[in-house]
Amino acid sequence: MSPYPKLCMMVLLGLAANPAFALPEKAYQNCAALSKTAASEALAMAESWLQEAYSPQAEHCRALSLFALKDYEEAAKALEHVFTQTPPAEMALSVNLLRQAARAWALAGNTERAGQRYARALALLQKQRKASPLTHRLLAETLLENGEFLASQDKPYDALQFMDQAVALNVLGERALVARAALLLSMGQKDMAQADAEAALRLAPQSLEAQQILKEIVSHPATK
Repeated sequence: MSPYPKLCMMVLLGLAANPAFALPEKAYQNCAALSKTAASEALAMAESWLQEAYSPQAEHCRALSLFALKDYEEAAKALEHVFTQTPPAEMALSVNLLRQAARAWALAGNTERAGQRYARALALLQKQRKASPLTHRLLAETLLENGEFLASQDKPYDALQFMDQAVALNVLGERALVARAALLLSMGQKDMAQADAEAALRLAPQSLEAQQILKEIVSHPATK
């Protein structure tokens, strides 16, 4: 799936920039950083803040800490609660919180809930009447992520539909092409996989993933 740390950073920035959320930005960012290296300490810090007064930032830090401690179900529930506290106008933040929740539910083994969260994130994006570069990128990332999730659930044809849409938006560069190439290769569609891998290399000649896909195709040519 797409890099989780990058998604975390987007949510961090969204929450930290919102003046409606009471926790001081520095304290929130320190707690989030601590969740990566000392998750139990970060969890205790976040929960102490929540005992004093509710803050979506504190609950998000709690969710990150729970995720790091592999308590994925509780992390997912916390992320969903932060989502419910997010103003509707904060579309990007809402979408990224749903993406985080989907990942947590998937790791918790609740693939139905994970799929529902991806579907809701896509629905929010598709409601946007005025497309913007941010909306296009978020849509492409969510489509690709949903495709990767479906591929992990052994639903390659469903996954391919989402990946096709992500590639068509043409904002993720080689990343979407490599993901689709890997999926096509797993489906035995070597010619199509090769075309995607070669296109990815034209965009990013140093892509190790694309190079590896081409090596696999060459070492296992299609039988006629």
